[in-house]
Amino acid sequence: MSRMPSVIVMGGSLGGLTAALVLRDAGCDVRVFERSSSALRARGAGIAVLDATLRYLTERGGYRAEDVCSATGWIRFVRADGSVQHEQRHCYRFSRGTRSTGRCSGCSTPTGTSSAGR
Repeated sequence: MSRMPSVIVMGGSLGGLTAALVLRDAGCDVRVFERSSSALRARGAGIAVLDATLRYLTERGGYRAEDVCSATGWIRFVRADGSVQHEQRHCYRFSRGTRSTGRCSGCSTPTGTSSAGR
C-alpha cells in the first residue's frame, strides 16, 4: 500500500493555508510554517482571490463568497492629479485580510502542526 507524502508548506497566508487544506484533503500529512510570530494582519492592500480558493471555501468550508472576500466591478487607473486615465468594467474578488485567512484556517486544521515565528 502506498503512503501519501509528508508535505511542508512555507507561509500561512491565504495561499499557503489553501494549499495545505487541499493537500490534507488529498491525504497528505501537512505541516505549515509561518515566519511571523504574531497573527497575520491586513496591510491595506487586497489580494486577488483565485477561483480555486473561493471554490474550496464555499464548497468545503460552507462559506458564502461575501464572507471571505469583497468584489469590485471596475478597473480604474488614476493619474497623480486624481483624474481618470483609464477605466473598464471587470470583476475582481479581493481577500479581506485576516478575515479570509481566518476563514481558511477555520476549515479545520491540516494534519500535522503549524509553527509560527521559526
